[in-house]
Formats: sequence, C-alpha cells, structure tokens
Amino acid sequence: MFLKSYFVRSAIKYSVEIRAYSTAGNMTAPKLNIRWFYATDIPSVKPADKNYEQKQRAKKFLPFEKFDSERIEAAFQKFNTTKDIRDSIVPVNEDELFDCDIKAKLLKPAYWIGPEYEVRRGTWFLDNSPVPELIAEQLEKAYDEVKPYDRKDLTSKQTGDEFSSRYEPDCHLQAEATLYEKKTGKKWPFEESADATTKEKDVIFVDENTAVLLDDTIGLRKFVVDAFAKARKASLMGGYCLVRGYEEKNDKQKQDENKKRDSSNENEHGEPKNKNNEASGKEVSSKSTAAEIMENIKSKVDWEFSNEKYQKEMEGDFTNNPSKVENSGDREVDHLLFCIHGVGQNMHMWDVNMNFAHDCSVFRQQMKGLFKKYPEKYAKEAYPEGTDLKSEEVKNCKVQVLPIVWRYNVDFSWEHVYKERAQDGSLRFPKLLDLNINGTNPIRTMAADVVLDILLYYEPGFKRQIIGNVVRSMNSIYDKYLKRHPNFKGKVSICGHSLGSVIAMDLLCLQPGKIPTGDKFDPEVHLKFPVENYFGMGSPNGVFKLMKRQNICPRNASWEKRHHKDVNEMLLDSEISPKVNNVYNIFYPMDIVAYRIEPLVHTSMSKYKPKSIPFADENNINTKIESLSTLPAGILDNPIVKNVFKMTGMDAQYERACRAAESSSAQSPKELDIPEKTKDDLKQLNKNGRLDYSLPQGYFEIDMVNALGSHTQYLKDENVASFILKELWNKGSSKILGVKKNEQALQKVENTNNK
Repeated sequence: MFLKSYFVRSAIKYSVEIRAYSTAGNMTAPKLNIRWFYATDIPSVKPADKNYEQKQRAKKFLPFEKFDSERIEAAFQKFNTTKDIRDSIVPVNEDELFDCDIKAKLLKPAYWIGPEYEVRRGTWFLDNSPVPELIAEQLEKAYDEVKPYDRKDLTSKQTGDEFSSRYEPDCHLQAEATLYEKKTGKKWPFEESADATTKEKDVIFVDENTAVLLDDTIGLRKFVVDAFAKARKASLMGGYCLVRGYEEKNDKQKQDENKKRDSSNENEHGEPKNKNNEASGKEVSSKSTAAEIMENIKSKVDWEFSNEKYQKEMEGDFTNNPSKVENSGDREVDHLLFCIHGVGQNMHMWDVNMNFAHDCSVFRQQMKGLFKKYPEKYAKEAYPEGTDLKSEEVKNCKVQVLPIVWRYNVDFSWEHVYKERAQDGSLRFPKLLDLNINGTNPIRTMAADVVLDILLYYEPGFKRQIIGNVVRSMNSIYDKYLKRHPNFKGKVSICGHSLGSVIAMDLLCLQPGKIPTGDKFDPEVHLKFPVENYFGMGSPNGVFKLMKRQNICPRNASWEKRHHKDVNEMLLDSEISPKVNNVYNIFYPMDIVAYRIEPLVHTSMSKYKPKSIPFADENNINTKIESLSTLPAGILDNPIVKNVFKMTGMDAQYERACRAAESSSAQSPKELDIPEKTKDDLKQLNKNGRLDYSLPQGYFEIDMVNALGSHTQYLKDENVASFILKELWNKGSSKILGVKKNEQALQKVENTNNK
C-alpha cells in the first residue's frame, strides 16, 4: 500500500544534479507556486557523531517564511545557471543564523557545529507537504507534456470516447529507489520501503492543479478518480491526490498553527507545564516525601531525554515563526555575546538533547521577548534619548547570542590513542577503554563525558588545546559575523557557564594590553577584539583560584610587565587579572557548583552579601510574595492575611515570607559603604563596584530539587536574561554598597573554624 507518510518523508541524503525546472511548456499554464521546506525531526547529518548514518527518513517538514523561500528559489535558479558554489548558500530564518545549502539540500547552523536537516523544494504536495524531489520532478515533466490545463477536467461533461480515455494513465512514475540507484550508483540507503519506493505508479491529471496516483492493478478506477475529483481528499481507497503548487494560508491560519506548535500546554522552553507533577501524580511541596521528590526529578529527566523534547527544541531553534523573527535579517546589533559551554557537551554525541546551542537559542529568544514586553525597562538605555519607547521600531533588543562549542575538537574519548612510544616500539600508554572496569560502562561513559572534562582542563597539554580551540572558534565566528554584517560597530562580551566560565576567565587573563598584530599575534591565545563584559554563570572559579592560591586583581601597569604568554605559566602566578572592563559572577544560592569571587579580591568582602538580582517579571507571583517579606512580621501574623494564604494553598510560601520578615527585622537591610581600598579594586573590575550577583529563588521551588537542577538552568532563566540585558547598557553605579551578613552567624562560623 502506498503510504501517505512516504510523501512527507525526507528526500534521500545525497546531492542531486540540479537542472532547470520548467513551470509549463505553454504560456497558458498556471503559475507554479514554489515553496521551500526543511525537516525538523530526523537530522541528515550530525557533525559531532562520526558514526551517525541516517536510517530513517524525516517525517516532519516546515515551510520557510515566504521571504526566505523566494530568496532560496532565486539563488537556486542562479546556481543552476552559474554552478558557482558561492551562489549555493542562502542565509535564512531567525537573524539569518542558519544557511540553506542549495547544492547539498541541507539546512545547517551558520556559526556553530550542529545537526543538519534536509531541505526540499516544494512543487507538488500531498496535504500541503512537499513530495520527494524524484517524484515531483517526474510529475512536473509529465505535466508539461500532457498540458492538463488545455483540456476539460474530469468533473466536466464528456463524450463516451473522451470519458473512456480520460481514465487511462497520463504517465507512469518510476520507483524512487530505482531512480536513486541509477543517478548515484549507490544502494537505496533507508530501511523502510513504502511501495512507491520500489513500485511504479499510474498518474491521472484530474484538472490543471490536481493529479491522482494509483497502483496499476487498482480496481474501480473511475469510482476512485471521481471521488478524488469531487472531494479532493489527500488519500482515499488506496489512491493519493497530489496538488500542484503551494497553497498560501491566511494570517489567521498561520497564527493558529504557530499557537498550536508553541502549544498552550508548554512553557517557554517547549516543556509541558506541570509535566513533573503529572508524572508523580502529586504536587511537589515542602511537605513532599523523599520518594515523591525523587519521582518528580525522574519525570524531569525522562522529559529531558525524550524524542518529543528534541523535536520541539529543533523547531524552536530553526524557527520560522514570524512573531519570533520580526527582528531578523541584518538587524542593528550593539552587543555580540559569545557563550562558552561547560562540562558534558560531548554527551551530545550519544544523546542529542544535551545541546548547548539550543540553550543559547532559548537565551536569545528570551532577551527578545523581555525587550518587547518591557520596552520602558530596557529600551530607554538601548535607544537614544527622546525615542518613543512604544513605537514599532523599539522591538530590537540589539543583542546577538552565539554559542562557542569547543568539546568536539578535543580528542579524549574511549578510543583516544597517545602517540608516545616505549623503547620496544609499543604504545607507551593504553586507551581509556583499556582501563575501563567491566560492568560499569554506562556510568563510566557519563564520567568520561562530564567529570573528566574538568580533569582534562587541568592537564597542561589539554588545557592549552582547549583554550586554543575556544580562541580560534571565537575569532572565526567574529570574522564571519563581520563579513555578513559589515556595519557592526558594537561591543563583544563573553558568557561562560560552569567550566566555560573558568576557560573564559583564563583566556581573558592571557590577553595583553593591546591586541597584537603581525607575527606577534598568536591565533592560539589572542582574541581579535576587545571584551567589554565577562559573565560567569554557575562558576567554580572561586574554589579553583583558591586552591591555586590566586587572588583576582585589576589590570594595571605592573600586571602588563609580567604578563604571561604561556597558559601553563599562569599556574605559578599568585594573581590573575582578566583583560575585560566588567566582571560579573552570577549564581543561584542553591547551585552546588558555583562559588563567590569577591573575597578573592579582598577578604573583607566575605562579610558582605552578594548583590541580589531582582525577578524579571514584576507581576510574577514570586515577586509579589517577595515583597511581603519587606513587611513587618506583625502584619503577616494578622489572621486575615494568614487565612488568605491558607485558602490559596500557599502555606509553605506564607511560612517562608514570615521567616524572611523576621530575618529582615532582626538585621539591618540597609546597604553600607564598602572600605575604600576594597572599593577601588572592585570599581576597576566592574562599573558597579560589585562582582558577585545572586539570582532570586522562586518561592514555589523545593530546595532539594532546586539544588540538583539549578546548575543547568542559567540560560533558560529569564531572570538571567533580564539582568544581562540591563547590564549591557548600564552606565554603572557611583556608590558601591553592600549588605553585611549576620554578624552572629559569621562569628559562629569563625569559632567553628578556629577549633
């Protein structure tokens, strides 16, 4: 049976010879409305996985936006004439972050390593999805020859002879697998075998835009074709109805489809709302049992590694939703933000859900969304004074986020071979696989991909290689961005997550006062651009530098004199000084990986709390509850207030607000001046005079769950996006203040340490 899914599946994974496509041989032929599509579910190529072979064909296709599709078609026709490879690449989709490769028929990321998806030129459609090229090409050729637009369609009255002849096939379609093997000399690569892959089909053109495909053995042909002619169904009684040309949908249909795709039962990350609670069957609260909390965590993990989540992420990252790409194209960008991933990115080789590029896409889209939602909050500093903040032009957040993926180029895998030889000529060192203990392979595989990343970085040879990879990658992407956006005159900032923040800090410390030129420029060490801001997120920098007994100090003349060119020499230095205008260390209070860095500037800062980051959404329920903590404890003790919390099922939040209010009344919440010497150093390291910034913790979050998951959430947290948006344009603070910690608690800790 000829399955409908056959037509919506991806074309074969090979580059066909592109030829000119005629819309018709007669001027009276209806214009062919061509639309280009791309797959979203099954990648054709996974660059990070050298062993990947596409065995299944893609089933889900989305159309490029009309503007992009027209540009692709124009380039397609030009490339068909010139055969110039430079004409085969078309930047498309959100911010033109993706390239449509016309020759290879692939959609791929423009700036980073990532999966690549099949692209299809839509001319003939089944249920508005494009049929494979080898089928569409045969249909269009037959259409040119038969000219069904010059004859009566099957719904018109006809003579007996006309009636009889019209139900004879207009042409035969060759099997796709047969054509593929003739063109490429290769065996059909896919495991499934729908009947049109291996069998010929009869084609009857019902009218100028419709063709019916049937098996040559099908009975009741007149009945089936007549049914198609009248009902225009996509499939009926073993036959299939194809339509020539893409049918444009009206704006309301598009909005409905986008709304359905974004889905009302999903959050902004493409995750089902309350999925965790549905999986556990119970709401997670402060009174939940350990078993309920672990079940909640398990449901989160199951979703993180599901195929459904992966497809939704890809559809979001390769978005063609007009509401998300309204600022796309060569939009004005004032800040280019490079994001460096931390440990575990190599897990992407065996599970596609570990995708740092996706996290950066979420981060970028959150910035755009916040900027559009709260223009008065962000745009007043990003746009010239006097700009109408409610005007249509104030939608562009002027920030571009690009991922830096370094782990794929560092070879430390199970099969890594060290080249050193022993005296007898044998290899001096075994492979990691040879050291593995049988029976613990899954756990050790994860360890090799996650934990060993940290150990790798502190092995001198690999450390040099990792920093070199990051520097080369950033310089390469910077050059490519300037080539595509020659008018860019903005600033560059670096954002590092986890181990990525350590790498970023170290490479910034390697930068000299001025960017070297000529032979003095080392492509393994030197950046081609100055760095305005460093944002460390969930950073272990504090503990790493303390273990090496290194202080963080401002860049000055004495530092420049003893600047180290070799990355390994930094291990011997007692002070590090990043070449950057502003240092930010952002963390969750419950993140078990993150540490403060201000006490490494001066130990007196250990007595001050980190600076608090406010909630991004002023109407968020957490913001409302947080505001209650500023009220006197007596007001919260009021029976009416207490009953309101109880009636809404917010007992735990009420208790938390009470504790915060009591703590607030017991301590002075006023910010105090920081000592002058410390203040000077901090001011040189950050325009606000503070380096440590603590993110707000939601009042509905459970500490155990939050502690386990917080380290991976930074780029998905709108509070992080909001804070960075503000700081990119923030002019700085004239006063450097800090809230002191509870003196009694500090004394208790100090007494404990002295015992």
